[in-house]
Amino acid sequence: MPTHPQPNPPLHTFGTPPIDGKYALREAVYAIVRENDMIAAVHTPRGYFLPGGGIEENESIQEALVREVFEELGWAIIIHDTLPVVQQYLFSVAKQTHYLTNAHFYHTTFCAELCEPFEEDHELVWLQQAEAEEKLVTESMRWAVKQVGRRE
Repeated sequence: MPTHPQPNPPLHTFGTPPIDGKYALREAVYAIVRENDMIAAVHTPRGYFLPGGGIEENESIQEALVREVFEELGWAIIIHDTLPVVQQYLFSVAKQTHYLTNAHFYHTTFCAELCEPFEEDHELVWLQQAEAEEKLVTESMRWAVKQVGRRE
């Protein structure tokens, strides 16, 4: 797993650690694309998520964000400011693994549609601010959307 130094400890930790205390550490990054009162989300069979995902080895946080948005939406984005890093305990049903994710969130804007998305089960949907705060799967994503909404 790549390690990315953090200047400060995570601001919040969401979720509950596994009972046995065993989990894998994961670094992930997500884009908050907001237009008017609408948030770009990805709808998958598992629910609604912000575009983004895991940071690969030897990849910077921003490189991972650009790659993930490109893969999931076929978009180019402009990266603006970042939110404080938060943590999220999650359980991956597919991998049967508990994770503690260091979640990095960036306020971004759409720049261009470059191609069709690579991930066929990922559908772009636009959610109203309040709807995103309710429907996004993870607490950390709901928190991040609220933070960006307060700035506007």
